[in-house]
Formats: sequence, C-alpha cells, structure tokens
Amino acid sequence: MSPLDDIVRPLAALGPAEVTCWTGAGVSLDAPSCLPAAEALTRRAFALYFDSGPDTDSFGTVMAHHRSLGWTAPQICDRSAGAARPGTVRLPRLETVLGVADRVLGDDHRALRLLADLRTAPPNRLHRFFAHHLRAGGRHVTANFDDCVERAHEGAFAAPPGPEQLLHFHGSVRDDPRLGTLGATLARIEAGFAADEARRLTRALRRAPAVVVAGYSGSDFFDVDDLLAALPADALRGQRVTWVNHGVHTDRGADWHQVPRGRQPAMAGLLRAAGAEVAVVCGPTADFFAALAAAWSLPALAAPGRRTTWCPDVPVSHAERIAARLALYRALGLVGEVGAMLAEEATHSAVPPAQARWALSELLWEKGRWGELRRVWSRGVLPAGIDPVHRAERIGACLWVQGRLLPAYVWLHRHRRGAAAPAAARVLMETEGRVLEHMALVPGMKLLSRLLTPGFLRALQAHLPDSDVHLRRRLLDVSSSLRALAAGAPRRDDRADGDRTWFAETGNLLGWLNYHHRLLRDTYAPDRPDGELGQDYRRAAAMYASVGSVAGAVRARLLPGAERVFTVPEYLGGLIALQYGWFHRFRLAIRFVPLRVLHLLRAARRARTARRDHHRTSERSGE
Repeated sequence: MSPLDDIVRPLAALGPAEVTCWTGAGVSLDAPSCLPAAEALTRRAFALYFDSGPDTDSFGTVMAHHRSLGWTAPQICDRSAGAARPGTVRLPRLETVLGVADRVLGDDHRALRLLADLRTAPPNRLHRFFAHHLRAGGRHVTANFDDCVERAHEGAFAAPPGPEQLLHFHGSVRDDPRLGTLGATLARIEAGFAADEARRLTRALRRAPAVVVAGYSGSDFFDVDDLLAALPADALRGQRVTWVNHGVHTDRGADWHQVPRGRQPAMAGLLRAAGAEVAVVCGPTADFFAALAAAWSLPALAAPGRRTTWCPDVPVSHAERIAARLALYRALGLVGEVGAMLAEEATHSAVPPAQARWALSELLWEKGRWGELRRVWSRGVLPAGIDPVHRAERIGACLWVQGRLLPAYVWLHRHRRGAAAPAAARVLMETEGRVLEHMALVPGMKLLSRLLTPGFLRALQAHLPDSDVHLRRRLLDVSSSLRALAAGAPRRDDRADGDRTWFAETGNLLGWLNYHHRLLRDTYAPDRPDGELGQDYRRAAAMYASVGSVAGAVRARLLPGAERVFTVPEYLGGLIALQYGWFHRFRLAIRFVPLRVLHLLRAARRARTARRDHHRTSERSGE
C-alpha cells in the first residue's frame, strides 16, 4: 500500500459529508483558472502602483531591505514545489502593499481592480472536485476571494451550494463585485474577525470530524491565528486535520512524506493546541484529491485545461505612482528611502503637502534632528489635513526625546487635558506615557513618576481605542511597562516579542526594529558573556543603520550593559551626533564613562588572574 493510500484511507472511511475542506490560493493556480500566486500578485502590484519609470524597482528595494534584516521565509519542506529554500527572502505582505495603494489611489477602491480577474477566471479540476464534494454533503472553508467553486457547482448542478456549506472568511467577489469589503488590505484584516464571522468559522471547523487543508499557506496571522489561539484547549478535541503541502513528482513517482513539527505552519500548532490531531503531508495536491474522489465515488479529476492568464489594466498616473511609493516606504519604515525621495523635486510636486510634512517629520525624527523638527512643527501654518493636536504631540515628543522630561510632561499633559475629544486625547497619550516611563528611570524623577503614573493609567484605560489597532497595541505596551516599573518588577519578556512579531507581520521594518530593541532591553542579563552581548547590540545598530535610522543606531548604545560593548568615543560620538539637550547629554555621559572605566578595570583584573592561573598550571605540569 502506498503512502498516499495511508493518508487517504481514514478520510475515505468517514465519507464526504464528514469532511470539511479548507483551501487557499494554491487550489486556483492550475489551468484554466491560472490565478496568480502570492509572489506573482505582489510583483504585479509593485509594478503597477509603485514603479514610476524604468529606473525604479520598488519591489527589489524592499526585498533588499528584507535581506539585510534577515527576514527569510519559513521552510516547510525542501522537497516541495515552490517551497522556500533556506535563506529565501520573505515577500512584502500583499495586504500591506494593496492597502497603501488603496489609500493613495482612492476612487472607489481603484487599486483593488488588480484582483478583477478573480471575477471571471474559469473553474479548474480542483474547483470541480470541491463542487461535487459539496453536493455529496461536505463543507468548504476558503481564504480565496474567487467564486470558482460556486461557478463549478452551478455548472454541474444548475444551482449554487447551500448557504451554510461554503464560507469565504475573507469575502468573495460574488458578494462584493466592487471588491472594497474583501480582506485584501491590512485595514480590513488587522483587527481580526468580527464576532459573527468568528462564530461562523468556528462552527464550520467543529461541524465535521475531519478537515483537509490544501493550497493554503497558513499565514493569516491577524484573524485566523487570533481566532484559533483564543479557542479552549479541548475545543477541537477529536478533530482530525490533514494538511496537504503541495509537493512534486520525482523520478520514482509521487514523493509523499510527513513534514516534521519543527517545519509545520504556525497554524498547525494552534490547531493542535485546541485539541486537534494534525498531520502535515507533502505530495502532489491533485493526486491527493484524485485518490479521495475515487475513494468517495466522485467523478475523476480531469486533465488540466488550457492556460488563460491575463493581467487587469488599472489606470495609474505617474504622479500617483510617486505618491504611492512614498506612502509605501513610510508604511514599511524605510527611512533612508523616504529621505532619498524627499530629495527629489518630482516627489514634492506629486505628494500632497500634508503627506510631505509627515514624511519630513518621520525622517528628521529618525535622523535625530529633534531640535530642527520641533522648529518645523512650531512655526508656520499647518498644511490642510493635519489636526493641530498632532502639532502639539510632535512638539512634546521632541522635548521628551531630547531629555527635557518635565517640560515635555507638562506640555503633553496640559494639551491632553484640554483636548476637545477622546480621539485627540489618545494622540497625546502614548507620548505622555513614554515620558513617565523615562522619568521612572532617571534618578531624582522616580518619585514624581510614581506619583503621576496611577492617574495616567486610569485615564489610559478609559481611552483605549477599539478601531485603531496599532495605537491600541502601543498604548497597551506603555501600560505594561509603567505597571512593571510601579511594581518594581521586570516587564514580561513576551510583551515586546509579541509586538515585534506583529510589526514583522505587517511588514514594518522600523516598527520591528523598535520592538527588537525593546526586547533586548527587557531580556538583558548581567551574567551574559560580553561577546554575545556585543554581537546583539552591534547587530541591532547595524540593522537600524540599514533602514536609515541614525537615531536608532545610536539608541543601541543606550541599552543596559552598553558599557560592556561600546567604547567611550563611540558613546560620546553618538550623543553629539543627535540633537539631545545639553543637560541630557551630560547626564548620559556622566553615567556611562565611570561604568565603562570600571568594566575595563574588572576585565583587566580577570585577564591578570587568568594569566596567573595559567602560569601556575603550567609550572605544576612542568614539575
């Protein structure tokens, strides 16, 4: 009996009505559907919306930054068709890319017309299998936007599937031909599923004793992972999940094999944590469904049809592409690329003044030119579209980062208390919390921070936003840090790591780096070897420099234990390079220099002791 027979036999015994199919884009790749895979669709979006001429390669630019930071794709199986090999650079997240284009182009979701071929792609042999599976009483859950399964069902049975049989958990072109409600942008998915959608998906998972996953990457971090992680430990007890990772034919035929747990998608682990029995297997997907069709006495899979690929044409002007590229680089935290674009006259003629102001503000912030940035926000008339509360927040932020903590707190607190609406108060709240956090670490200001923190935390709890997911995460990060400081306890290590993962999933390199920096701070251990610590700290500085953040690179020298890694000239040079206040520079320098000298003296003493011990050992061995 073949390995494939062993995989199919338990499903065959259950019958089609007892199995739910869960599919992703991979099942729509075959001819004649020929819908683009993630990489092809991402490349299509970059070429259409962000490249303004033959000299621009925004996709290559982003991939180069991913490579520089070591962002690689997970390897599920090195024998699979199209599987990520070690060192394969991770793709930009499609939902982030399309979301940026959608915001910039507007016009009734013009950017989402990139997906227009989903409306008319003809069903392929896998879609026809799923149609017959539904007719036999099965159920289907899909991440796909296309309605190929429905059209295959209508073609075979002159009627659509039953309303409870097929669930598109990211929406469908059938329900929204204008595409605006599809889960194709980060804004549509980052808050997770609405309560009704979560209940429908959970019900679909639990309704049958077996689930077959195919053509699906398992990379729905924001909604599916969140839903599964919230399930009780026994929610899927007795559930059998067979996850088919597409594989290739070898010279010996189909090479069916199990994927070890260490290489399985993260979602497989979440299903297992909810009580399911999960097996991830590799082999040709069509062969798997052909065997299942035979076992269930469904029509045999036909040969693949003829290829029908095409690319929708979306009108985009030269100026719109420039504006979209600047917005994309900002969304990904690519400070150096933003700076390069702002140096070009074409950018300023293509970008609205408000967006140009924000881009300049972010650039000056990451360059450490905070005095200059404060003057930019303090003087002149605000560009149309910028609320004055943002001016107040940026001025307060500059005071804070320069080390002028008391003026920063007074400024931010006064403007927050005077804010006309809760949304305006929230704009100021994160920065006010960071000031209190900083004060708690400064001798002479700890008591003041401790007195002010309880009132701030009560106000923060009352103002946590529901709709702005990113701001909510940042405010919760401030809250966890202040509560830990008030309790005199270290902050939970997983807090920064969770936020770092969040920003990695959105594709924001600078956000990921900031929480990587936070993780290094939270997990500092005095007994860690100097060499390991130095490698981590210098690597963090180099990664900041690679995205163009001068301030981030210098901040690595302010991490706990920095005196064990950086020299006095390196440290003092960083303080001078950035526009800190002079008293703050003095305070940082007067703390670092003695610690560095003491560390060098201790290191010299350890070296002398080691040489003496070695000499004594050598003498004894000579005797």
